[in-house]
Amino acid sequence: MKFRTLLFLAALSILSGCDKERKAWELVRSADTIEAYQQWIAQYPESMHADSARQSIQLIRYRIARSENTVPALENFLTLVPDGPLAEKARSDIRVILDDRHPAFQRVRTILWSPTPLNAEGNYVLEKTRYKARQLFESAGIGMVNFDSLQWDACLSITAEGTALGASYRAVQGKLSGLHYTGAAVSIRFKLTMPGKYTVERSFRGTVSPSQFITQKSNTPRDAPWQRAVTESGFTKGVVDVVADVLGRTGLENVLLGPFRLTEDLENPVKTALENSGGSVRDLAVSALEDYRWGTRRKGIRLIRSLKDTTTVSRLISVMQTDKHPDVRSDACEALGDFADQCPLDIAIGALKDPHPGVRRRATFLLRKQKDPRAVEPLIDLLLDESKEVRSGADWALQDITGQKFKKEHPYHNLWSDQRKYRYWMQWRRENKNTDAG
Repeated sequence: MKFRTLLFLAALSILSGCDKERKAWELVRSADTIEAYQQWIAQYPESMHADSARQSIQLIRYRIARSENTVPALENFLTLVPDGPLAEKARSDIRVILDDRHPAFQRVRTILWSPTPLNAEGNYVLEKTRYKARQLFESAGIGMVNFDSLQWDACLSITAEGTALGASYRAVQGKLSGLHYTGAAVSIRFKLTMPGKYTVERSFRGTVSPSQFITQKSNTPRDAPWQRAVTESGFTKGVVDVVADVLGRTGLENVLLGPFRLTEDLENPVKTALENSGGSVRDLAVSALEDYRWGTRRKGIRLIRSLKDTTTVSRLISVMQTDKHPDVRSDACEALGDFADQCPLDIAIGALKDPHPGVRRRATFLLRKQKDPRAVEPLIDLLLDESKEVRSGADWALQDITGQKFKKEHPYHNLWSDQRKYRYWMQWRRENKNTDAG
């Protein structure tokens, strides 16, 4: 996006000197960025397209706010665009989000984080709980502030107690002999207090017994498996249930598509809670593929991969072929590898001609899984690709498809030049022209 804007600005400066306003406006429309429209207005303030440029800026800002789908993002848009049809849409969007929340939580914008360790080892437990709570609430547009903040709307209090469980071990050669903390017990109390004296409380306990064998040092209580103990306590699922109760379905959708990359133990409960609330993870993932932000489109692809839903193959193909961002196309191509038997061969071969090397490399992985002999010839051509990673991917794909597994002592490994490897495969191709492998 930034590169495209820079190209536009350079072209616009040339065209403006030539007084070619019409062509300059066409460049602005093709760039379709806030920076491009602002530059246009600065150079042509009296142009007949100036009002259209201002409206386009407002529309882009609304798309960004609507993509985030959080109250702070939409309120920030309203400070920039307080009037007009887009402002009314933004206010309507805010009402939809708030109506989905618990009545006592509708005015909450920030939450005070108030941790209390009941013993020294409770600090290790709090380290594992804070990040999960932050991921859930901040993804939904609720800010988390510390105790030194002067203003907040709700208070999240977590008290934690931990006990590191140790055992004595006698390892081979005595390297890991002695006392090691390979177990842990945790006790967590979660309390969310909101305006109107509405309070949600949960208690959790979890224990991981010391392991029978040891593979690494755990000499201090900090080394104990605190994360596993927190998971065993059911804390993650309990917090997700609270978020579902106070933020509703929209909040859960924002968590899945938010700025954080959720760990599997956090993502799975969120998806379950969304389905239980009447939402659809599949529909959310598919709609994310059309999102204004390329990062959200990538998250949509990741969700589709986790669902393993074959009905989304056609959408993934469309994204791989048409999306403007190379990372999104590359992710879509990689995702199609999970459905290799559902992806048409001509689509996979067509991806070898993508302008971005990352997509071409992923396409070699896809063809490697399909193992169709018809892909041999285009893969041989790819051995002359400008990208070393693409050439390597094509080489490995050819070996898998043809069954030509070269051992270390094989002369093929002495062909250090990619041009020589290309000639080798061309010769192999001529010799096996009429066989199934060729």
